[in-house]
Amino acid sequence: MRFILFSSIALLALGSVAACSPQVSAPAAAAAPSAEAIKAESEKLNTFLNAKFEESLQFSPESLTGLGRKEQYDKLDDRTVAADERELAWRRATVEEMKKTIDPAKLDEEARTSFDVWVNQFEQDELATKWRPYRYLANQGGGVHTGIPQFLITQHRVDEKSDMDAYIARVGLIATALDQSLETASASAKLGIHMPRFVY
Repeated sequence: MRFILFSSIALLALGSVAACSPQVSAPAAAAAPSAEAIKAESEKLNTFLNAKFEESLQFSPESLTGLGRKEQYDKLDDRTVAADERELAWRRATVEEMKKTIDPAKLDEEARTSFDVWVNQFEQDELATKWRPYRYLANQGGGVHTGIPQFLITQHRVDEKSDMDAYIARVGLIATALDQSLETASASAKLGIHMPRFVY
């Protein structure tokens, strides 16, 4: 009985202390971004990514041609490891810039997906560098030795004399492109990495 009485007194005392203590309010939840803020940030991201996509195309004259454009029309892609490293460094810088200038919490669903895809693409490219020596020079479907002639035949349009001059310049670069690919394959061979016998 004394235990019950003591407990009741203790509870009353605690209640009195709590009543006298200043009330501590719970931290306010961060206000959700407004529709205007979401629209503005999403448009900002789209403008950023459109600009970076244009920059990325400059790494690949062949991709520009594939899109029907004639910038760098007299060039072929640089197939060296150094070129891969330059592009990867550029991608890393774009991701860092995007994360500093864009707030993902203020993006709509479509823009957030674009944000995540751009980051994921860089991460996949970075991981792929580990397996760069395992890129085969050719496979059952062909290789650089057939891919370049096929590219020139099917994608390089000749509408005027300058297009033909560019075509001839590209033909003159085929040996360089093959040498670049052979250099990479030779480096892989030194590591004991070869194409499967059936590909040969």
